[in-house]
Amino acid sequence: MYVEGSEPDLVWFLHDGLVKLETTGTDGARSLVAFRGPGEWLGEHAAVDGGPRMTTAVVVRDASMTSLRRDDFIASVLAAPDVAKALLSSFVGHVRASVEHELQLASGEPAVLVARRLLMLATEPRFAAMRSARDGALSIEMPISHEELATWAGVSRRSVETALQRQRSTGVISTSRMRVAVHDLDGLDLVSRRRSGGVASGE
Repeated sequence: MYVEGSEPDLVWFLHDGLVKLETTGTDGARSLVAFRGPGEWLGEHAAVDGGPRMTTAVVVRDASMTSLRRDDFIASVLAAPDVAKALLSSFVGHVRASVEHELQLASGEPAVLVARRLLMLATEPRFAAMRSARDGALSIEMPISHEELATWAGVSRRSVETALQRQRSTGVISTSRMRVAVHDLDGLDLVSRRRSGGVASGE
């Protein structure tokens, strides 16, 4: 779709599917930073400030989207207060999520950080198409590898493997190739809340 450092010539509105946003570190390694799903914009941040794109967008699941030229996107935002309000709300949501994750990185242990990401996959609307009920469990078709899960959570791959093994041993989840089955959603939520007291909302 677009690559990090490119000009913000287009903006997309995602009707269906899933897109991941990646960034490149100083060592050249790619890190997963966010997802966008149905009802969300892509490329809007760079379109607003005119700077180069800060991420690379990669389609994870077949996506249906509408593209707008940057000038047309800006004109529609300025002409329609409802669109401007929705865009501002989206910006605030992204900032809140970023601030909350930074606080979690400072206060959370790796198992907690991994559990929070799994809980997002299990509950957030953008991942709904990847979930199904199977044998009494919530089955998640994983859109990412263990390495990507690690960079998304902000931990090492070894920490991801240790966290998954711990949750398998307690019966919270089971795993197979590119799939996680959540057997105890409340238990996963409980792990995700460990050491999370006092985490601010970003206000």
